[in-house]
Amino acid sequence: MPFYDLEGNVLKDTCAFINLYEPCYFLSEQPPYVKGIRKSSCLAETEIGNILDRGIVSEEDVFRILAWKLGKINHAATEREKHIVYVKGWAENPDGTFSAKVYNKQLDVKGIAERVISLQACAASDRQGFLNGLNELNAKGIGPVYMLTLLYFASRGAFPIYDRYADMALRAYLNDHKPCNSKAGKVKLGYKELPDRHSSGFASLMDVQMEKYTDNIKNALNGRAYDRAFDRALWVYGHCFLQ
Repeated sequence: MPFYDLEGNVLKDTCAFINLYEPCYFLSEQPPYVKGIRKSSCLAETEIGNILDRGIVSEEDVFRILAWKLGKINHAATEREKHIVYVKGWAENPDGTFSAKVYNKQLDVKGIAERVISLQACAASDRQGFLNGLNELNAKGIGPVYMLTLLYFASRGAFPIYDRYADMALRAYLNDHKPCNSKAGKVKLGYKELPDRHSSGFASLMDVQMEKYTDNIKNALNGRAYDRAFDRALWVYGHCFLQ
């Protein structure tokens, strides 16, 4: 199956897909317009990429990963100020602590970081065990998507990061849908939320939903290596199929 440009024309390969859609991810670029995207700071993305490359080593790393994934970084201000700037309620405090609010409740960044670091050694070998260990913490505001994000960083990219827009992009690709046909009601992608962390399905998350998701990524890559550039392009492409 091919990927398509915004006019519905076939893109010749995965590299062409990335070259067209990945730039849409960043604030500094001026690519074709894709509706609904919150563009990201190159500086913030570089900082997050550094954590991915070296693995999680501190509470600050976990705080930044969560801020990035939960949309708590002010990307425009980050570009302007040349350092990561957070939204109201999120801060790296002078005393070394971290303020992080989710649904108006303080997130236990320290507790989450301690658990992630203690589990990091098994992240690449026992992915479900890593998720189960995080789930036992019962941290409010940290559902399966955010647990999978922490697994992605703790395993240094051994398993793909999960995102609903990337999932929709893959479903569109596998069902040969074009962005130009994605107006409301025209495309049914069959997207379903991941199992709740309190449900019985959580115990098989990696063996069922994520196994399928990983297979879909491999199919879409057509032999190309999986990396953040492809992730970013998928995320953008998924916004062409909003449901």
